[in-house]
Amino acid sequence: SHVDALHFSFFNGVGFETTESNWGSWNGITPRDGEAIRRIFTILRFFAKAGLVGASGWEPHDPGVLVDGVFGSRFPLPAQNETLYTMVNRAGTSHSSRPQLVLRAAER
Repeated sequence: SHVDALHFSFFNGVGFETTESNWGSWNGITPRDGEAIRRIFTILRFFAKAGLVGASGWEPHDPGVLVDGVFGSRFPLPAQNETLYTMVNRAGTSHSSRPQLVLRAAER
């Protein structure tokens, strides 16, 4: 499974090598990995068009994340008064029934 690499990619707003054979090393993509890749990069491409992914003010490990084992990156775009948060759940449990993130005062 490529879950760790995909979490890293989404958290940091960066790419992921999707070819299955890299210079003689097998990098097989399972159907579950393939679906995760499709979803992650649909999201990242959408926000990249708006200039949010790769923004110069990128802040990894945003302190506003409230849940242990969940990590978030902040991609601010001050000129447009917009901010993208990417969050990954490394805890392996669902936390959807409670608040996940506190926004900064300027973003409310």
